[in-house]
Amino acid sequence: MSTSMRSSIFARDVSRLDNNRSVARGNPSDHKITKPSVKNSSSKPRTIELNEVLTKNALPPLLSPTLPPWTADLHADIPKLDSPPKRVFAERTEHNGSHIYTFKQYTNGDRSLIVSLSVPKTKLSKLKDLHSVPKVRGLGISTGSRTVSESPPSSSHSSSASPPAHSEEPKKKVTRTDSPKTGISKSSVFKSAPNVSSVSTSVSSKQLQLPPVVTVSRKDKGKEKEKQKERPKGPDKTATKIGLEKTEPAKKEDDLKILSRKKIHWSNIARRKKHEADAYRKSNQYDLSVVASIDSLVMFVVSFSYEDQHSLAARRLLEVNSWKSLIPYASSVISGLEEMIKTPHETDLSTLLGLLFFLRGVIYKHLVDILKAEIKDNRQRGAGMEEITAFNDIIKFNSTLERDFWNGENILSYEKLRRDYPRTMAKSRKSLPKKEKSDLSVKPLTDAFYLPINPVVTDLKDISAITYSVLEEWCERERVNVKLAVQNSP
Repeated sequence: MSTSMRSSIFARDVSRLDNNRSVARGNPSDHKITKPSVKNSSSKPRTIELNEVLTKNALPPLLSPTLPPWTADLHADIPKLDSPPKRVFAERTEHNGSHIYTFKQYTNGDRSLIVSLSVPKTKLSKLKDLHSVPKVRGLGISTGSRTVSESPPSSSHSSSASPPAHSEEPKKKVTRTDSPKTGISKSSVFKSAPNVSSVSTSVSSKQLQLPPVVTVSRKDKGKEKEKQKERPKGPDKTATKIGLEKTEPAKKEDDLKILSRKKIHWSNIARRKKHEADAYRKSNQYDLSVVASIDSLVMFVVSFSYEDQHSLAARRLLEVNSWKSLIPYASSVISGLEEMIKTPHETDLSTLLGLLFFLRGVIYKHLVDILKAEIKDNRQRGAGMEEITAFNDIIKFNSTLERDFWNGENILSYEKLRRDYPRTMAKSRKSLPKKEKSDLSVKPLTDAFYLPINPVVTDLKDISAITYSVLEEWCERERVNVKLAVQNSP
């Protein structure tokens, strides 16, 4: 067999071996290649090991899948490049008005930090040995317990002054040693203002100059202590502010509890006066029954005013259902008093009837104000049906309060008040008072009021004070011996 024929058969077997490599993933030694027999040849078939083909330079140089043939004897050591150092950046944190700057830098070895301060020209003359200060040097910060290094930083460290855009490595916190606080603002460190020269200083373990030690005698220490004792000690504003912030939620909760207790207290008094009025009516003591009923209505107004204050302090809408519950009770007292007036009596009950009309009219007015606030809130929340219901109630209450004020003025006119109740007229204001929406407290004995009564100016504070003043004067005038519920300011 010729040499060319053998080479072609060998190349065919090798290509067949390359095609079957993906199948032969196990032990390469288990696979063998049998060289087929050729005609006119008396030699036996020869078996070639796969390891022999792969390991003993069986492949020709031109069949190498990766490198050209001229690189077979080339052995060059490629130097390993050092990873570039990471850039330096600073983080600023603010705590109680103090700015803390943490400078961070990531390298394979020690960490180095460069501090550059911008000092105004007016302050340069006050710096000692300014020209003797060396130029930019590194402030070495060791990663562990090592002290400050004296080696200057590399050029790549000093050239980078801005933080990296995207850092692949996780950020590591740099532990800072305690250093004296200096009054350096953010603008003086990072921004260059006009008429400002940049002075770069370096700090190392040997070049750090400490201030001279000043010895103080015992006598000087004693004088200093006496001066400190003589100085007036003012309150610590920071501690006071922190204390107020801590106690503010607790104080608000205590205020809500106080308002809730006052509401319950005056509500119980109002119910007790209502039961007294029922007892007087059953015993045919109509004068005492009417006075107790009006007193009970005023006490309910005082109680519900504390409920309004509680809702206002809790940042909620005022409760409308409590005030609505007063309308049926006031209407029943008015109906009973109208029936009493039809029968002959020794006392003039018309004054009390006029007070009741005015009192119910002001309650309707307060209900209208609450419903208007609810409509505004419903529009913000998009509640349609609730808004329609509130509008219907406002229309009904407005028509009723106008009729009540007209009836009250017809029975208890301003001329009658000035003629028959001079003490009440003397208590009234000479000018219109300045109203505050946040002031919802009702104190019948101490609240100032304005006369005449009208639906524009008169509110719950006014009508409660007017009712109590007229009621006390009426009892003295008609000689009705009764004790009112409020003896002191609620």
